[in-house]
Amino acid sequence: MEAAKQSHRIVMEGRKKVEVSGVLDLLVFDETEVVMETSEGMLSIRGADLHMGSLNLDQGQVGLAGEIAELVYDDVSSKPKSSLMSRLFRG
Repeated sequence: MEAAKQSHRIVMEGRKKVEVSGVLDLLVFDETEVVMETSEGMLSIRGADLHMGSLNLDQGQVGLAGEIAELVYDDVSSKPKSSLMSRLFRG
């Protein structure tokens, strides 16, 4: 789990190349979408003609090239959670 210790970083050159560090797992890869688990949450990169430039999950690094349209985090932990106190004192 070397990647878990590594900080998460995204470096993007124009909208044609992106390098991502802190990658824990690569879940989906096709020409229009790449979904990866990072140390900061799930990251989806969408676009067209996406292809892998580099992949080293041991070091937690992924490089992509293509027409990058969007980068989106699906941060499940950002959803509000009810606290213990609010559950105890519901009226």
